[in-house]
Amino acid sequence: MVPVWLALAVAQPHVVEVSRMWDRSASAPGAAPDQEQAGAPVVMITVWGTPAGQGSKRFLGKTKSGRGIMVETSDKTAPWRSSIINACTEYWNVHNDGIRLPFHGAVVARIIFSFQRPASVSRKKRPFMSVAPDLDKLIRACLDGLTAGGAIADDALVTEFTRVAKVYCGEDPEALDVPGAVIVLGRLVPLDQVGGTPPQEGVQDHVQQQ
Repeated sequence: MVPVWLALAVAQPHVVEVSRMWDRSASAPGAAPDQEQAGAPVVMITVWGTPAGQGSKRFLGKTKSGRGIMVETSDKTAPWRSSIINACTEYWNVHNDGIRLPFHGAVVARIIFSFQRPASVSRKKRPFMSVAPDLDKLIRACLDGLTAGGAIADDALVTEFTRVAKVYCGEDPEALDVPGAVIVLGRLVPLDQVGGTPPQEGVQDHVQQQ
């Protein structure tokens, strides 16, 4: 399996050529698009606000039924997750692209988190966003928010990332000018539908050429 070609040009990171991507995948021999495929295969959601990671949870006790009560140790996680949910709702209210939501099949994702560079930290001193929050915790909170927001049926559906990065605002081709995140979600389709070469065959060809 490979991702639908996301067509995210470096020079125009926020432009998704949905129609061209779909034409390519639907034109494969024997490809018969269903109702979901007939719509846009890729959606892009922009979330505003400072990204927060999902970290450890604190145990507060048990309910009368015996279930444990767990809360996030960070007070930034819940507001950020709410921002993601709100961004999902706003996207579906504005875009009527015919895609069946949430995604129920395998999903490929691309997530770029943008943070404000501290005034006291120069690019020479720290060229990259190599400080907390951890990238894996950012991903975890983001996928939970996408699930709660109705973008994906389950975060386990995300099987591949084309890129995941935490960057400073305006310092990366895909960075926002203010804190937030750009989230791109697409369906995974078989290689034969996009005219690709299975990875194992490509590796074998490369070995034979050596």
